[in-house]
Amino acid sequence: MRSAAYTIRWGRLALFLLLAPAGAHAALPEKLELKYTLHYGKLLAGHTVRTLTREPDGSYRHTTWTRPAGLARAFTSAEWFEEGRLRVKDDGVQPLSYLKYREGGRKPRRHSVVFDWAKQLIRFHDGREQALPAGTQDEGSILFAFMLRPPAPQSEQSLHVTNGKKLVSYRYLAAGTETLATPLGTLRTLVLKRLPQDGAAGEDLTLWLALDRRNIPVKVRLREDDREATLLIESAGGI
Repeated sequence: MRSAAYTIRWGRLALFLLLAPAGAHAALPEKLELKYTLHYGKLLAGHTVRTLTREPDGSYRHTTWTRPAGLARAFTSAEWFEEGRLRVKDDGVQPLSYLKYREGGRKPRRHSVVFDWAKQLIRFHDGREQALPAGTQDEGSILFAFMLRPPAPQSEQSLHVTNGKKLVSYRYLAAGTETLATPLGTLRTLVLKRLPQDGAAGEDLTLWLALDRRNIPVKVRLREDDREATLLIESAGGI
């Protein structure tokens, strides 16, 4: 078995798989809690909890916590956290800030960004500034962007996404619908695929959105070469 730190990295990659928007619910839930199991291949490797809470000023705060489980706990105690704020504007999600950090492990990691929409700038924790393209999301807000405005079937679009350290442009394809068996029952889902970038042809990232459950992501799968990491919904509160 590969190191648990590597396993957790794959879990994080699978989670921020969460891609781009284009047309449905006019509001996000007041409160939301999504719990997932993380598998590396067929082995249980961790648990992830993602929350969303509406603040008194109308903005939203979201958090994510990923911790090792199963055999992974024998290799690492590292846990990953995300915190962010966003607002809904013109029926779309607009991120305001994003922080990602790790506790435990040999090397502490902490990255953050602030979105200045008035000046169209993104500011990184190390002082760098960069132009802020329209529709940019972070690895946390993108989930809620899809919940609010899922892409039309068979549509393809480009979207800028930041992980707190850099800004990357990805292309996403709404590949069709699929019936999926989950712990929540058998669900009708929209299948989204992140298309490979140049030089990354071996990477395959897929997301399943539950069309009748406010478009929550119920499954996320990342494949690269002979490795596979999967997040599967365990429970959903607030939908």
